Amino acid sequence: VADEDRLVRQAIRRRLARESDLHAVAETTYGGLVAPLLRYRDIDVVVMDLQPTLDEGLLAVRTLTAASSRFRARVVVITVHESASCASAAVDAGASGYLLKSRDIGLLPLTVRAAWRGETVISSAIHTGPPAGVPGRFTPLERALLRHLCIGRISNEELASTLGLSVNAVRGQLASCLRKVGLKDRDQLARWALRHGFDHADGQP
Repeated sequence: VADEDRLVRQAIRRRLARESDLHAVAETTYGGLVAPLLRYRDIDVVVMDLQPTLDEGLLAVRTLTAASSRFRARVVVITVHESASCASAAVDAGASGYLLKSRDIGLLPLTVRAAWRGETVISSAIHTGPPAGVPGRFTPLERALLRHLCIGRISNEELASTLGLSVNAVRGQLASCLRKVGLKDRDQLARWALRHGFDHADGQP
């Protein structure tokens, strides 16, 4: 747990302590101070704010999640920054979750577990607007699939169950979406969909 406010760190630890499968093993003031801890502690997920500045926080996210690093972890950001641009920047930097301190602390256990599984969860309060022409590129079913990717339903099986499709049909829909935006995998697609406003409740950006 990394946050400059001791009371926030305590609140996060108390919330996680209610869960038998989640254990806060270390805490510090800034995300940039976590990397050395990964060498000596068994840390799967880092819960952190984007401090002391937004740029330094994003750099810490990139450092902690870098594929080239021998010591790496998933990152869940919990912050006061409510703008969609901040959320997109954090996800692009490698964060698996983006929550707001003002409303989402109760979602921490779910989000930490999702991050550990390699899924992405974004606060429902974060909304973005699509550029002109984006909605028309996708069928209604593809838009629904993109929305579910935004809110963390990443596995083919979960998407199939949610959308009432077969797993093979989900694979086909994902392949179609990836072709339309020129991306290679579902993580990239989830981040693209978030940036372009597909996180709305009706699946419409």
